[in-house]
Amino acid sequence: MTGPAWVSATEIARGAGVKPAAVSNWRRRHVGFPAAEQRDGREVFQAAEVASWLDGRAVAAPDRRADEAPGATYGDRFRLAVDVPEPEPGPPKSADVPTGTGGRLWWALADAYRGRLLVSDGQLPLTGLAFALLHLRFQEEQRWKDLRAAAGRGLPHEVRELVWHAQAAGDGPDLSPLLESSSDVHRLTPAIEILERLEPVSGNSRGSIPTQAGPIADELLAHATTAGGRRSGLLTTPRSVVRMAVRLTNPGCGERIHDPFCRAGEFLTAAADHVRSRNPNTSGLIASGHAGDSSIAGIARMNLLLHDLAPQNLRAGRAGWPDQKPDEMFDLVLVNPPFNVSHWQDTAFLNFHWPYGEPPNHNANYAWLQFALTSLAKDGRAAVVMPAGAGSSANPRESFIRASMVRAGAVDAVVSLPPQLFPHTSIPVTLWILRRPDHDRDDVLFIDAHRAGTPVDRNRLELRDEDIDRIVAAYQDRSVLSSGTVISHPVARRRISEDDYALSPGRYLSFASPSAALAPGDPAYARASIEDLRHDLRGLRRQAAEAQERAELQLGSVGDLLDAAATSWKRLPLGDVCDVLVGFSGAIRTDHNGPSGTAVVKPRNLVENRISPEMIDHVAPGLAEKLTRYRLRPGDIVCVRTGQLGRQALVTEEQSGWLIGTSCLRLRPDESVDPSYLLYYLALPQTHEWLLAHSTGSAVRLVTAATIRRLPLLLPVRGQQEQIGAAVSALDDLAALHDRIRRAGTGLRDALLPLVFRDPGRGDPIAAERSAADLQQLAAVDGVFAAGDEARGR
Repeated sequence: MTGPAWVSATEIARGAGVKPAAVSNWRRRHVGFPAAEQRDGREVFQAAEVASWLDGRAVAAPDRRADEAPGATYGDRFRLAVDVPEPEPGPPKSADVPTGTGGRLWWALADAYRGRLLVSDGQLPLTGLAFALLHLRFQEEQRWKDLRAAAGRGLPHEVRELVWHAQAAGDGPDLSPLLESSSDVHRLTPAIEILERLEPVSGNSRGSIPTQAGPIADELLAHATTAGGRRSGLLTTPRSVVRMAVRLTNPGCGERIHDPFCRAGEFLTAAADHVRSRNPNTSGLIASGHAGDSSIAGIARMNLLLHDLAPQNLRAGRAGWPDQKPDEMFDLVLVNPPFNVSHWQDTAFLNFHWPYGEPPNHNANYAWLQFALTSLAKDGRAAVVMPAGAGSSANPRESFIRASMVRAGAVDAVVSLPPQLFPHTSIPVTLWILRRPDHDRDDVLFIDAHRAGTPVDRNRLELRDEDIDRIVAAYQDRSVLSSGTVISHPVARRRISEDDYALSPGRYLSFASPSAALAPGDPAYARASIEDLRHDLRGLRRQAAEAQERAELQLGSVGDLLDAAATSWKRLPLGDVCDVLVGFSGAIRTDHNGPSGTAVVKPRNLVENRISPEMIDHVAPGLAEKLTRYRLRPGDIVCVRTGQLGRQALVTEEQSGWLIGTSCLRLRPDESVDPSYLLYYLALPQTHEWLLAHSTGSAVRLVTAATIRRLPLLLPVRGQQEQIGAAVSALDDLAALHDRIRRAGTGLRDALLPLVFRDPGRGDPIAAERSAADLQQLAAVDGVFAAGDEARGR
């Protein structure tokens, strides 16, 4: 007999053996908790998704029932009570790691040693023990069988020997405190059972780590870092920050990668995974690192081993600074150094050559930046995590170093990130992308992502994949872009020099206006605008050419539909294939003066079939939790229900999780409808006329949910819908790009005119030095206008 497919919050609590308040807390504090849906007037959850999520939450020892073994999870309880099928044995069909394995392994060991070790004290040895078990399970097949047999028979000596062998393979931390007595053998049983359920991917020979080991190690390391306190010694870089840095620097096959303060090796392993994801047959990656002390070095070596990297390429030295300069240069340096270290020169080599100036003894931040730069080979690049204040430090030595780096063209980009990304501190950080200054770099790209991130618990945020995608897209595009949570702007070195070479993105970017930091009447404003807009125009025209090609291809593919008969197309009410929901009441207070909280889509944000990030309102996080049913998903369509009817927009990944607000309707089409097709069907003049004819009110028109459900919908087969939607969308994108070209050209013209036509008699040096090149630039702007008008006319 199979249990129900859908369960309520009360049924979840009953099945998991907890109070309803616990389920409410899970929903509020964990964004990964399965989403609720409305069915037959009830708020319900998919039982299988709930069981999978609960599999990652171990039952604490005091809460375990008499018949529950150590390592039991709330998922085990729920599956038994609700009769949810167990997950299929063996490796998942996707070859991915089973959800929550790393977390379950960590908490099984932490629970087994509870009372024997404090979590903070035992963090390093427990992590090392978990890594040793992973190594045995996935690389030492026979020794794993021997371990399982020895643990089953309660043979402590044999168990210790096998675990120590695995520990020695990666020169991991000392595990003897965890294996002192025969009772310690029984403590390993839950962890062994968890790993025994996994099957290594077939076809992997000895010496090749299967795909499960690395991701499980990454997840376990994240749990261990979160569980321990600041004094535990295991302070790693959050996985989302690591992924972002690796994607921005894009390591390639055969490159030499180095981390001079490698913590647990998370940057090196992520770089290797990135390279292998593009070339699975890659071998012999050159990744090296330097750890601050021998204890953390053991963890890092084991982590490298589990990711099939050579652990001997990692050395340990003095805390806070490498003990010597690397013997070779590297193509890529990735590092999250300790912030604001004082008296660092007492432990550093004193004969180091500082190419941009000697840093102050009270703060090593600019020492790390220079160390990364001097470690780069020709065409090398570095990503260095820095505290947010490093870019605007007023210390004379640091100001001098910063100016020297910018003038030399060593600073490629600076990315500001949100606070609360790190488990044990709420400070915001920045990521500096540096390059060896062998070429003339005339600008620095600033990316402001401080509004990005999603809460994963009460005190911590995480960058989502879509956040990272937007940051990477802004870096690759290198123009003025705004996505609502991420904005970017390349700023000329000359403009930066006028602001004392400050490298804080907030100095140059604003979610209201990228140039808000400058006064429009200031000549520096015009000069900066000219540099920026020329850069933008080049990028936009390149994008427009690519969009033109895409549009031509789509038009070619859709051409056959123009002559095809439409007799087979269905005619049905919109409500038959769409769920319709009215936005929440206007009595709920929203605010667009601050970026905190959850974004709310209102009619003013529906602009040319897109959701504009300008003037976005927000609701407080606590209130947003009560408005879950109004959350938007990619593929939803938001349209106006009162006022100026006939405006609609498609929800993309960028607006996932936003809320539908007052005066709007949310349409959620089923699988028979392509969202893009429906979007442009709603944009038809005939549709607009129908809505006006069936709306109510005189001065202010209103369309009810019941009315729009009756809207006649003409529906071809899904394949034809997709062709139509893709073709019109390509033209929409092309029009939007030409509109951006027009606006950039207008801005360039307006910035250039005051400089060209000033009265030389007033002693204006800019006007006195104007040349024919200025007038040629103005003529080029007119050409941009003409080209844009011609494209829009077509």
